[in-house]
Parts: sequence; structure tokens; C-alpha cells
Amino acid sequence: MKSMILPFVLSMVFFATTAPALDREPEKREMVVAVNDVYVPSGFAEGDETFVVISGLFPNSCYTFTRVEVKHIPPATHEIYAYANVYEGICLTVLVPFSAEVKLGLLTMGDHTLRLINGDGTYWEDTLRVADD
Repeated sequence: MKSMILPFVLSMVFFATTAPALDREPEKREMVVAVNDVYVPSGFAEGDETFVVISGLFPNSCYTFTRVEVKHIPPATHEIYAYANVYEGICLTVLVPFSAEVKLGLLTMGDHTLRLINGDGTYWEDTLRVADD
């Protein structure tokens, strides 16, 4: 009978200490993530709502895409930041693709520089052309 009590007590202690962790939401933090590619459609005219589509790869399953932020820098530069929540915990080590449409709004005629900002502050650029009507 004594040999049955020790495993029972140990299991009760284990479940008592892990139960509070099971009912709470995992901790997360939002961070800027790298964008690997941007699709820039052609054929925009002045007065059109402009947009691009960004895509990238998360390094594991603990990342969840949240939002895109665009900072317009006059006269024709647009910084694009992609954000994701990163959850703490056990993650699958697989590449997880993401993509999002980025609305840039009404832009003036001419070439516009798209600056895609990475989480470490580095960036790369592409160009969007807006023609006259």
C-alpha cells in the first residue's frame, strides 16, 4: 500500500503546480518581422487607390501575423512595417508563410519608393509607378 501512495502524491503535486499555467494565456510580444517579397501591380493611374502585396516566412509556428503599418515620407517614399505576435512556448520548427495586402491610398503621379523595413532596422526597396490619367 505504501508503494501506491508515493506515486499518487507525486502526481498530485505535479498537477497542482502545472494547473495554473494551463488556464492562462501564453505570453506574447509584438515585433517587426522581415518581408521577403513584394508584389507591385502595374497600371495605377493618378486617382486610383494603390496597394501592394507583401509576403514572408516565419521561422516557426510561434509567430502570428498581426498588422502592417505604413509611414508616408514626403515627397514619394513609403516605409512598410510588418508586425507579428511571437508566443512563448513549444513551437514547431517549420517555415510558416504569411502575406498581406498593404493599402497605400491615393498617390500622386510619378515613381514612389517602397521601403520594406526589417525587424533589425535594415531595409530593401522597390518602386511603384503611378501614371497620369
